[in-house]
Amino acid sequence: MDFASFGFIFRFLPIFMFLYFVVPEKMKNLVLFLGSLVFYAWGDRRILGILLMSIVFDYVLGLCMGISRNIWQKRVFLAGGVILNLLIIVSSHQSTWVIPAGSLIYGLQAISYLAEVYRGGVKPQKNILRLGVYVAMFPQMNMGPVVRYRDIEAQLAKRSVDAVRIKDGVIRFIVGLAKKVLLANNICVFWNTVVAANPEDLSTLTAWVGFASFAFKILFDFSGYADMAIGLGQIMGFSFKENFNYPFIATSVKDFWNRWQISLSVWFKDYVYIPLGGGRHGIIRKWLNMLFTWLLIGIWYGVAYHYLLWGLWFFFWMILESSFLGKLLDKLPGMLTRIYTWVIIIISLTFFAADSVPQAWEYIQVLFGVRGVGLVDSMALFSLKSQIILIIIAIFSSMPWAHIIAGRLRSSESGMGMALLRVLEKLLPALLLIVTLAYMAKGY
Repeated sequence: MDFASFGFIFRFLPIFMFLYFVVPEKMKNLVLFLGSLVFYAWGDRRILGILLMSIVFDYVLGLCMGISRNIWQKRVFLAGGVILNLLIIVSSHQSTWVIPAGSLIYGLQAISYLAEVYRGGVKPQKNILRLGVYVAMFPQMNMGPVVRYRDIEAQLAKRSVDAVRIKDGVIRFIVGLAKKVLLANNICVFWNTVVAANPEDLSTLTAWVGFASFAFKILFDFSGYADMAIGLGQIMGFSFKENFNYPFIATSVKDFWNRWQISLSVWFKDYVYIPLGGGRHGIIRKWLNMLFTWLLIGIWYGVAYHYLLWGLWFFFWMILESSFLGKLLDKLPGMLTRIYTWVIIIISLTFFAADSVPQAWEYIQVLFGVRGVGLVDSMALFSLKSQIILIIIAIFSSMPWAHIIAGRLRSSESGMGMALLRVLEKLLPALLLIVTLAYMAKGY
């Protein structure tokens, strides 16, 4: 079920929230778990069997690791759980019904639980309902954030809700919904034109603007769903960590990945890179560990050669930055380092967006003027002119300027500043919701 749909907003969500808040505290997990099952079944009931069996399997493996005193037995239990959840992740790329996009999140969260139990960082969860809520909770199952078990363990047992958290959660959900509906689904119009054309029919400017629009689409898609998930979590008393921190102002590839899908980067660092040895065993071993980690990140996004090359592309630049390039970037003006990062990101999207490696290579050639119809054509100029307002809004929305302005108003010593902030906090979300719903009603 899509958050950005009338079925979710006006049917599922009101009924779920009503039940969630009227039941006693000890029954909220049950309502959340059953509501999550309904959320999945709304799309396809066949996924419920696999989901429930996986939860039971992870629950039993966690208990077995907790009971066992033999390290090799624990490793066997952990390996079994990891293999099961990786199969679910891989199969989700190959099937339309196993577990839709949620399997990518569910699999990583289940592995997080098993890994934490194996390390002894947390005790095995004896309450299967709490474990079921953790791995199947519907808010973050569209596109994250990936929630580590140790970060949410206490909240599964007890959490508090107040009017301020509910208000902040509602506003956060509205902002995420607007990002998805108003920005992500409109900024990609030019990208759709690029996709529909043969690479050799594109100009260099058309390719750059097209891939830039694709970058904004992905940002507003992913961060929009993350905002909606964090907002829903706040309403229910959960605290999910931030997943995006204005990645398009990054001054290096490393900085970009510290800002882009933060929970995913942290997950792979905690449960892949560091267990392999991290950088503790020499430079060659460090590079091999980084290579394996980036290959897995590529596979997580898609099981295909061009996704592997996408992972290798970022691995290459991370190696350069950790070796010598990072020190050089520190000495350059911020504008130059941001342009450098943007160029790396745009080129990476050729692997991400293409259907094959040869097509990605064709896009790269067009970006650098080797192929195509020249540097500039009428299509690029017309698209830029017709979408200039949307482009300005997209750029503004991807920068921290709104937060900076709000912070200054909040810290203002004048009563006028605080009064303006309170009005804007109430008026803007309401207007944003009205415009978003009206646009949805038109059939975006």
